Amino acid sequence: MAAEPATGACVLSRELARIGAALLHQQCWCWGCDIRRPEGNLLLRFGFERCRPPQRDCGSSRYTIHLHGNATLHLWGFGAAWQDGEGATFVARYEFQPAPLVAGCLAAEIRAREQLLFQPLTQDVRLLSLAHAARFSRFNAAYETWVLQTVGCRYRQECIEQREKFSVGAGEFAEAWTCLAGLIEGFMEALPAAAEERF
Repeated sequence: MAAEPATGACVLSRELARIGAALLHQQCWCWGCDIRRPEGNLLLRFGFERCRPPQRDCGSSRYTIHLHGNATLHLWGFGAAWQDGEGATFVARYEFQPAPLVAGCLAAEIRAREQLLFQPLTQDVRLLSLAHAARFSRFNAAYETWVLQTVGCRYRQECIEQREKFSVGAGEFAEAWTCLAGLIEGFMEALPAAAEERF
């Protein structure tokens, strides 16, 4: 059984986590639309590789893309994991509270959140998880920009409007992710100063 992060071990502030959760929930919805698109799966077109579970009821498919340098992004219906040479971080769909992973666990065929292995939250690990969350946010901004350029704003807006409640419109989606990345980076810069003030 995988060990979940300790209760109350928050990496990100509650307000930023709330904003991130709203954006990521909408993003996951949009990824689902992109996967089911009759004209072809946009995630595959963008460069993701798909690994389906052996049976439909055996968990979530995993989409993986290898990015610049040695960064890798993994997507599931329940969240995402950013991995690079420094480590790995998981962000849950409904929480957006970056959780440090044991990077080696991602080599396994992960189908459910319960299979992930988390590591203790130290200050250095917390900063790395925040950095991963910011990079993930910037990736989402780049992906949404690509969607608008590739299939148009109307398509994305139609995807968003299929939800009963959405966070931002298609034209502002990429910018919202960019803004969140900047806020996370600012939060990171403030952490060392706040720690020094306590001593």
